[in-house]
Amino acid sequence: QMKHLKTLTAIIVLIILSGCNTFQPRRMPLSNLIENSPFEFVVIGDSRPGERAYPENPASASIQYLNNINWINQINPVFSINIGDLILGYNTVAIGLAEKQWDIFDKTVELYRAPLFMVVGNHDVWDEFSDKLYQKRYGPHYYSWNYGDCSFIALSSEVLGEADKIGPGQRKWLEKTLIKTQKSKFRFVFLHRPVWWNNENGTNLWMEQIHPLLKKYKVDTVFAGHCHHYEPKEIDGIRYIITGGGGAEIGNNEGIGDFFHFLKVTVDENPRPEINVIRENRVLPLDVVKPGLRNTVKGIFDHKTIFTDSSDKTQILLPVNNYMKEKINVNFKLISYENKLFQPTNIIVNLAPGEANTAKFSVAENIKNLELKISVNQQKNVLAENNFMIFLPRKGTYSDKKNQRNELIAKEANQIVFGNQNWLGTNDCSAVAWVTKTETGFVVTVKVTDDILVTKDSKDFWNTDGVELYFDVRPEKTRGKPYLGKGVMQIAVVPSFDKNISPRIEFHPANNHIEIPGLSFKTKLITGGYQIDVFMPLKGFAVNNFIPDDKFHFSYGINDTDKNVRETQMMWSGGEKNYCNPTAYGRLENISN
Repeated sequence: QMKHLKTLTAIIVLIILSGCNTFQPRRMPLSNLIENSPFEFVVIGDSRPGERAYPENPASASIQYLNNINWINQINPVFSINIGDLILGYNTVAIGLAEKQWDIFDKTVELYRAPLFMVVGNHDVWDEFSDKLYQKRYGPHYYSWNYGDCSFIALSSEVLGEADKIGPGQRKWLEKTLIKTQKSKFRFVFLHRPVWWNNENGTNLWMEQIHPLLKKYKVDTVFAGHCHHYEPKEIDGIRYIITGGGGAEIGNNEGIGDFFHFLKVTVDENPRPEINVIRENRVLPLDVVKPGLRNTVKGIFDHKTIFTDSSDKTQILLPVNNYMKEKINVNFKLISYENKLFQPTNIIVNLAPGEANTAKFSVAENIKNLELKISVNQQKNVLAENNFMIFLPRKGTYSDKKNQRNELIAKEANQIVFGNQNWLGTNDCSAVAWVTKTETGFVVTVKVTDDILVTKDSKDFWNTDGVELYFDVRPEKTRGKPYLGKGVMQIAVVPSFDKNISPRIEFHPANNHIEIPGLSFKTKLITGGYQIDVFMPLKGFAVNNFIPDDKFHFSYGINDTDKNVRETQMMWSGGEKNYCNPTAYGRLENISN
């Protein structure tokens, strides 16, 4: 089917396909197009509204997307391609809301002065209902078209049952399409997710099955979105470009591609199409972000800090890899606001292309928080820089005596890891906890002080009042390593202050739902807040994990929601990334022996 949209100055055509065959749209915008004449087209991705629009206004168009449409119209391309995440989507219950979002999308598209070709994204198709709705309104997932002496191929990374990959049927269709278009001067491929990143059971199916086809039939460029940034690279002469800056929420590090943008592609007499990055009224070159820079910077900025302990010091290890083709130096600077001494305070690591190294700091045991400043430099040019807080592991004890409470207290401002500006003091959000070992298991008790108790029937446990427990009971050699796996458990306890909503417990999905069979819990109201008690049997630990010994790593966090979403999170030990990095969990030791 084809859906016609009204236009302001030209007919907007949403190209809808039949089956999986190459097709020509019923009309093109320029009937006087001369084959092989120069033309420009635009590629934009991830133009959906940001997450913060949901659920208050989930159908509204992103302001940044509207701005981009304005700049696109000033370029006046022959057509544009939107490579997916066209709406906010993921409305598994509110079916009418999905329809409304597509209606708003259609109306927004009327602002374009040239035709728009669509690629399906994961926010557009997420289940059987949304898939049927999309195809009813706009046609099948993948298709191709020709313009001038060029061929354009839209793939789908969202086929149900084959998400995040190109399945056998689509791969066969792709090869047939590439064979049919061999006489085209240039071939361009579009899909939503950058599937070339993915490894499935240690195998990169794109690089094994799809890339060789693209190389054989001389595809010029592959465009994808999904990741909300700009990032170019080249493999075997094929340009692979991530362009996800169309309007959805975006990061804050412009140096590595975190900015709103779209791409302008110029096809003319030159041996290769020219690609420019358009950022508002600025025309930037393809390599405005250096290939490999993002992996280098993200590897540092999303650092997996490693802590090693001694009697009086904590050693901080900060690994760094250079994925670029150029030499770089990385400047690490640690700042303590607790006026405690540590050495050294500043380290510069020089790295050749492909080289790895580690910055090492030794910090006095009584330092709990540090600010880490990192800059990545190429000669005198600063490529990227950022500041982080490092939350060092705290030390605590537990006992097997019921009357001995070894309190683990979370009430200091430097233990707030999210929403510092919202914290109003200990009555607003604080807690005390203790761990007790019994003959058959462990009991964790957390008493939470919270002046406003909120219960929400939300699938996101972090967006309602509750407690998160973190355990790392791996053997000593692997305990505290910066990865998840057997022995690392993340448990969310959600109390209820509403008789119509049941309290619940969840095992965090970041660690593949590693559960403790036989676990039980209780929640109750207390003066000024609530209390949770969680019992974990030793037999349950043994099923999927390891039985804790006298020393293991542990932390807990409190989520405070006074209105609609989490406003503050306080952590006894570690930071906001505890859910994916267990290195800063507190060190617990049994003092009963």
